Amino acid sequence: MKKISKEKQSWFEIITNIIIWSLGILLIYWLVLKLTNHSPTFDQIIGGALGILGTVLAKHHHTIGELKEFKENTKRELDYIRNKVDKIEFNTSNMQSEISFIKTEISFIKSRS
Repeated sequence: MKKISKEKQSWFEIITNIIIWSLGILLIYWLVLKLTNHSPTFDQIIGGALGILGTVLAKHHHTIGELKEFKENTKRELDYIRNKVDKIEFNTSNMQSEISFIKTEISFIKSRS
């Protein structure tokens, strides 16, 4: 059975995942403390939630940027392939016309003999 390997994550993704998980655990801890009438203020809880939201948005923005770059590279490569196919098509049509010319020449030579 072949192992399926996960793509390597960039340092940015690793760091954002660490920040998201850390802030998530901290936010849950603060919410538990708040529910048990302990010290965290509402501002701290909102700050933690906004920190998670900001980090998630930055991570998604980074991913969208990678997708745009992939799209541009793919478009460039497809244009290159399309140009190659057009050249091959042109060469094929030229070869067909040359073959038909050679056939007429051969038939002409055969008819003379």
